[in-house]
Amino acid sequence: MKDIFVKNALTVAIGLVFCTNTAYSAENQQQSESDMEVITVTSSQSGLIKALDYKRDADSIMDGITASELGAFPDANVADSLSHITGVTIDRTSGGEGKGVNIRGLGPEFSIVTINERIMATDSSGREFAFDVLPAEVISEAWVLKSSKASQLEGSIGGAVNLVTARPFDNPGTHGSASFTGQYGDQAEKYGYKMTGVGSHTFADDTMGILFSALYSRTPTRTDSLSDNNFNAASADNWSWDRNGDGDTNDAADRELVFPGTIAYTAYEENKERTAISAAFQYRPNDDLDIVVDALFTRLDTPVKGYTESYYFPDSSNWRDVEYGGPTTELNPDGILITGLTVDNLVPQLVTLEEHRVVDTLNLGLNAKYNLTKNSVLSGDLYLSNAKREAGGKDRFVVSVPLASVAGSTTSRVTLAPGELPSIDLNFIDNTAGISEVSDLVENSQFGPHFTKLEGVDIEDEVIGASLKYDLFLDMPVINNIHTGIVYNKRTKERTQLDNVSSMSLYSGAPFSWSDVGVDVVQAFPFDNFLDNVGGDFPREFAIFDVEQAFNGVRAADGNPNIIDPVTGVPYVDDYSDALFPTWNSDLSGAVAEETIALYLEADFSHEFDSVNVSGNIGLRYVQTETTSTGWDWPIAYIDQSPADIWTHIVVHGERTPISISNDYSELLPSVNLQFEFSDELIVRLSYAEVMARAEIDKLSTQIDTSPSTWGEYTINKLGNPDLTPVTAEQVDVSIEWYYQKGSSLSAALFYKDIDGFVQGGQDVYVNNREDAPVYSVNNPRPWDPQGFEDVVFGVNQPLNLDQAKVLGYEFAMQHFFESGFGVVANYTYIDTESIVDGYVIGVLAGIPDTAYSLSLMYNNDYMSLSLSADHTESFVTSHWSSLNAPNADGITESTYKAIATASTWASASATFYISEGLETFVQIDNLLDDGWQGYNGSTSLTGSGGYSEWGRSYSVGVRYKF
Repeated sequence: MKDIFVKNALTVAIGLVFCTNTAYSAENQQQSESDMEVITVTSSQSGLIKALDYKRDADSIMDGITASELGAFPDANVADSLSHITGVTIDRTSGGEGKGVNIRGLGPEFSIVTINERIMATDSSGREFAFDVLPAEVISEAWVLKSSKASQLEGSIGGAVNLVTARPFDNPGTHGSASFTGQYGDQAEKYGYKMTGVGSHTFADDTMGILFSALYSRTPTRTDSLSDNNFNAASADNWSWDRNGDGDTNDAADRELVFPGTIAYTAYEENKERTAISAAFQYRPNDDLDIVVDALFTRLDTPVKGYTESYYFPDSSNWRDVEYGGPTTELNPDGILITGLTVDNLVPQLVTLEEHRVVDTLNLGLNAKYNLTKNSVLSGDLYLSNAKREAGGKDRFVVSVPLASVAGSTTSRVTLAPGELPSIDLNFIDNTAGISEVSDLVENSQFGPHFTKLEGVDIEDEVIGASLKYDLFLDMPVINNIHTGIVYNKRTKERTQLDNVSSMSLYSGAPFSWSDVGVDVVQAFPFDNFLDNVGGDFPREFAIFDVEQAFNGVRAADGNPNIIDPVTGVPYVDDYSDALFPTWNSDLSGAVAEETIALYLEADFSHEFDSVNVSGNIGLRYVQTETTSTGWDWPIAYIDQSPADIWTHIVVHGERTPISISNDYSELLPSVNLQFEFSDELIVRLSYAEVMARAEIDKLSTQIDTSPSTWGEYTINKLGNPDLTPVTAEQVDVSIEWYYQKGSSLSAALFYKDIDGFVQGGQDVYVNNREDAPVYSVNNPRPWDPQGFEDVVFGVNQPLNLDQAKVLGYEFAMQHFFESGFGVVANYTYIDTESIVDGYVIGVLAGIPDTAYSLSLMYNNDYMSLSLSADHTESFVTSHWSSLNAPNADGITESTYKAIATASTWASASATFYISEGLETFVQIDNLLDDGWQGYNGSTSLTGSGGYSEWGRSYSVGVRYKF
């Protein structure tokens, strides 16, 4: 398989050299003489034509987006604009907004994001940048770097993204604009708005300039989803099942079956409030000196409320009238997937959650460039980037269940159907409280506390960087320029988690009602169109809860003589609820510090052979990386049984001691980029580079998760491994572009990546030496057979550098304008991948579409600009795991069935009308087709957990004045 893959790559590459092409490139001020493929995603033909002029002089392969004018980036979200670029797809978050960028078959964790060529701090646990924290209006350009150069910051395998902020001398003089936009989301059924202002001014005989911009917006969104659909292979939880009636429960035939565990439907409300302020001062007293001081502050305040209707299935002794489907086996010829069953005692557990996310990001920079001589330039850069999120213990999760006396006995019919969400027909049998359906449960007297979780994490990410670069321009026949420099970066990411993981089940089973303690918790469901776009018969109205009042309710039970603790048989003691509130979790806290120094040497060259001009660059980059991971060793003393619930355990720890683990490594990264100019219309490019992507920061941590022990899975999961090394790759690009008329082109590109060292999580540390695994004392490890404390051998898992991958892809792009004012821009990308785990090819790389294409149609005249665009991704594999993959006779589980995402299309339409000089109005509709996200777990009848989301359309209308 490996040889076939490589031979196919070479065959296509050889053919492409003779008949195909590259990408779209352009120069920009921050990247000096670097060239990049640029798509100016506006309705302005002049911008697109200018982009082609920049592309022609490229010496490396990039894609770019530029604002048509100051403060007017093409889309409201930078990620949405990047999705129009060949080879780029995006991940969407709440409301359908773009959040993460995938480049040429690799996800956000393999692509660094910089701003003005500086690493940008993030509030994530890893390195991936969340584009939702950055309003598009503060950006003037965004570049996707596909091929690599020695002078380019290392850290990407898929590609890098560099965002550029405007400078006063980009357009000397006095310029400005202000805009107001009204917004409406038909899923949220709420209005929002956005206000922006930007201005620049040069003065002192155009030797100084200032630029200032500000933005404030409020955008309500709603996402309806299937948040959980947990179907698992048979286990000890189903010990009473006997499908074939042979009297042997949980035999070989039974163990092949896939049982329902949890089903949950959720509506998420989010109110995204953004504030952004940017400023720049530029001093250019003469042609030799240029100094820029810039600053950018953003705040994203995006509180989330979620309302969930969840069903936790009782054990299989409550099941009957079972139907089967899905994959068939010799032991189960009717199928191993339970597609229909009647369940007794299935009671809805209703959840209201609150997530706290306030992210402050600050970027400060100083850049200076000085012409030492007429043919040499010295430039330096200093910067600080800081991102901070303080959410420790602020996320709240309240589960409330109907009292047993209210719910009574229930019987439910649960069915699966292709393309639909699971159906649950819930019947309250002979209910004496007058309850006939879930929506009848609306009173405080009907509900009580069950499960109360508080958690959250404080994250602070700080990056300090400096660089010194020297460029020498030579008047020589072959070598034109020499570039050399040193780059230093130090990044420190601290994580502090607060939670109540050891006490969240203090009130299991609704020991009292909310009315018993005199609080008003229960509220009516706020929506009448919940999950309207998908099939499935399940309750679409259910009670929600006032979270603050729920916490007041459990406090009110403290010392209340009328409220009896069912565990002790006496009233709850004073301050009993104090144990519910979050404390510092040292297992999931710590810091990673990373210090890098890079040296590079790069030469530009050009020479004419007959009628072909050959140019390009060749270079070498040396990178030294040192990491220090700090945290806490909080050893397990023993595992005790929870007094409130015999099925729950509590991890009892010993004394904490600080730990610190250091690691270092170095990489030598060569690169070469060639350009063959056969004529003014035809250019062929070749590039080769060795590249690297450092392990995710959270994967380098000392964090440990012992929570599986609380539900009887005696495993310690090490979430990080400080000894991880970077993922490395060799990559080759071949491309060709043809400018067949002014402002129009056809292009194609082939790329190949051979990747080594992918990090695979959850690897068994003691797989070959089980006798060395840790042993801990557990109180009643089998709750159904209590025997007191017993010694139990624990499994230990951690991430390791194991996997390999190969990526072969090709891209096609076209741009054409007609004299009538109409235009079209289109692209197509296909990616063929191999994922290699433990030496075996398991299929394609998961999580990345293999086929994506984009089409933009536009019309422009002196009075209006119209645009219609669509970005489409075909169905793709999201995971090689599926509960339908049963172990074979040798006990090996093969990835026969995959988790699949369905095809999706994100379409937008916009129109701008020029009212008078400087005054224009605009309207835009996003998600024109009302598309969403849907994924299946090995079968179209089995929608995956989190495998369905719908966002609705959004509408924007605004006015902008420019001067």
